[in-house]
Amino acid sequence: MNEKSIGWAIRQIRQARGWKLEDLAHMVGTDQGNLSKFERGEQWISEELLKKLSTALETPISKLYEMIETPVKQQDILINFSGKDLKDLANVYLALNGEKRKQALRLLQALKE
Repeated sequence: MNEKSIGWAIRQIRQARGWKLEDLAHMVGTDQGNLSKFERGEQWISEELLKKLSTALETPISKLYEMIETPVKQQDILINFSGKDLKDLANVYLALNGEKRKQALRLLQALKE
């Protein structure tokens, strides 16, 4: 598997929501060991489990693919912020689709003023 797998995207969204690995595993009916391997890109999962994860995270599968196709530099800049608040903000931002990202930026800019 490549460096950025669907599992990587699942982990980004799970962490942005503050969910533990075991919480998500329980929600979709799998064990946390398998889910952990999937998130690290060490194991494939079934289409059925991917659909369950997508539903539990309220994130379309197409959005997960969009996240892994985003240029590495943009993702790395957002993920490598120092400080927990900035990392949390970056993870939430990465979990948004294109239009919602624009809305979030406009909101942050308005709050800054």
